[in-house]
Amino acid sequence: RIELLNSIIEEGLNDMNYMIQIRADIIAKHPKLAEKLAEAGVKIAFMGIESGSEEVLKAMRKGLKKNDVLKAIQLLSEQGIITYGGVIIGAPYESKKDRKATYKFVQMLGDHGLDVVQISIYTPLPGSDSFYRALKNRSLLTIDWDLYDVLHPIMRVKEKLWRLYFESREKTYMFYFKKWLHNIEGKAEKYSKPILSTGKRYVLHKIPHYMKNFLKLPVESFLVQRRILNSAKKLNDHTIEILEKVYTRHLASYLKMFHEAINQGKHTKS
Repeated sequence: RIELLNSIIEEGLNDMNYMIQIRADIIAKHPKLAEKLAEAGVKIAFMGIESGSEEVLKAMRKGLKKNDVLKAIQLLSEQGIITYGGVIIGAPYESKKDRKATYKFVQMLGDHGLDVVQISIYTPLPGSDSFYRALKNRSLLTIDWDLYDVLHPIMRVKEKLWRLYFESREKTYMFYFKKWLHNIEGKAEKYSKPILSTGKRYVLHKIPHYMKNFLKLPVESFLVQRRILNSAKKLNDHTIEILEKVYTRHLASYLKMFHEAINQGKHTKS
């Protein structure tokens, strides 16, 4: 990574603006990397925060720790880099307590430099192991692919569908409202980023639109739940069996290609 960043700087390509995706623990373990990223022209860094619950983070098996996320956001913010974090709610192994911990963690990160948050809803995407498990467990509610956008709940989980949809948006609105309030009160000066000034003017201009959407949210949440549950009626056992066969064939084809590539590599070496 350092070699790539040095090349960008040496070639004079750092006069461009870059957006990157990077793991928080990499930044936390290599603090000087944040300074080098800024020097190379990186303006936005997206990181997977995933959850504010240590139990959920362990279940996700992504090797993330909350302290690393906090440290990474602070380091990047100190270099003037816009920090963009993504979290996921509604996983089968998540409790209401876990979800509350995630919302609390996101708000705390907002006080320490997090600029943008995306609250996604757990979605087993077609072709993945989680999708196949959801099929086998009969926990999928729909095969309306328009709803597979990580913004709609499409699985049977412990929480009501409308609540997951509502909270994912309501907590997002509250995150930005609190950021705006802290900015007015002068509490956000430590992590103030000049590059965001244009964005702030745009947001102020759009406030009436955001307020309108926020007021519509309760009704919209119930309408979304109704749409998903109506779609669930079309997902019968026959449809699930067909999807299982398609997945099995897809996996078999992938494994065949993988073994052929391995064997070809062995022949090339010999």
